Amino acid sequence: IDPFKLLSTELKRLRLNVVKLIETKDQINLNRVSSYYLSSSANGKMLRPLIVLLISAATTTSTTPLTTTHPQPSSRQIDEPYSPLEILNDFSIPIEPSSSSTSSAILPSQIRLAEITEMIHVASLLHDDVIDLADQRRGQRSSPAEFGNKLSILAGDFLLSRSSVLLSRIGNHQVTELIATAISNLVQGELIQFDQAIVNDRQSERQTQTTNDFDAENRGTGSAVEEDRLSGLKPLEFESLMEDYLRKTYLKTASLMAKTARSTVILSHDPIIHQPLIESVYQFAKNLGLAFQIVDDILDYTGSVEVMGKPSNGSDLKLGLITAPTLYAWLEHPELGELIRRRFKNQGDVELVQSIVISSGAIPSSYRLAQGFIDRAKLELIKSVKPSEFRSGLENLCDMVINR
Repeated sequence: IDPFKLLSTELKRLRLNVVKLIETKDQINLNRVSSYYLSSSANGKMLRPLIVLLISAATTTSTTPLTTTHPQPSSRQIDEPYSPLEILNDFSIPIEPSSSSTSSAILPSQIRLAEITEMIHVASLLHDDVIDLADQRRGQRSSPAEFGNKLSILAGDFLLSRSSVLLSRIGNHQVTELIATAISNLVQGELIQFDQAIVNDRQSERQTQTTNDFDAENRGTGSAVEEDRLSGLKPLEFESLMEDYLRKTYLKTASLMAKTARSTVILSHDPIIHQPLIESVYQFAKNLGLAFQIVDDILDYTGSVEVMGKPSNGSDLKLGLITAPTLYAWLEHPELGELIRRRFKNQGDVELVQSIVISSGAIPSSYRLAQGFIDRAKLELIKSVKPSEFRSGLENLCDMVINR
């Protein structure tokens, strides 16, 4: 079962409705930039809302959804503002009939959550492309390249604020808390990456100065310096760096998937009675998200523009980022330590690291790491979600992530 074909109708309607939800009547430029990654011919596959919709359908068929003690808002209710429109300076945008699901298992609030999830994701792409100086995204010019940094940042901010308004209208405090935390995690992950870059810069400067001072005083006896410079990555250091990498990966990628998945089940089940199901779904999406990003980092070395939607010519290395393939290659090739310390800034560094990573066992090791997370994700599904075409869709989605 192809999960994207299984809910292709829902995804098409969802994409159209998201564009309508972010429209403003008097801000033409804002409309163009906000919807740029959504309405272009090369738009993404909408993986994150697909996960929400598949889990919605799969978990509804696995247990009896809660409808009496926790009544669900209707399609009309989740679009109704709590405050007068003249106070909000807002326009109430009715949900189009096309945004409803052909599957009766999916609730209106879950569809709205899927729409919110895509809006948050697109906002993060707009901001990331400014930070990373990206020229391409999804096979076309990036938003900053097309519209400039200022408009891209403002459009990302607008998407986050609009998604927050829509989230509040779902009316579930636990879900609001989870999604707000996921947005916070996106920022935390980016800051960790930014802080690591600053630390690496300073370490590189100190390392260069220390080496120069030592060489000036000990010409002809530089074996100690060379031994330190070429020393390999020790196991404990590797574990610490890998832990940092996975933590950043969770915050930047897996958190949004995991917390929207958890929220999806909370919207249709009693969070106390069905806690095991909620926890399993959360762990499923968390592990899937970690695997997804690890494979993404592998494809930065091996992927094509057709697969990635952007050049994979060592873009992470050019940003000075250390990912799983780089760490595994460092274990095998101690000489990578010097290049990593200077963040691949010298001419030829990026090409040299690419060559070393590809020729080493780093790519297979990284795939094994990703496969471990995929295996854990599938186990969580089997443990708590009853067999159905939607569970099969989620399992096949796991395979699609690892086999991109």
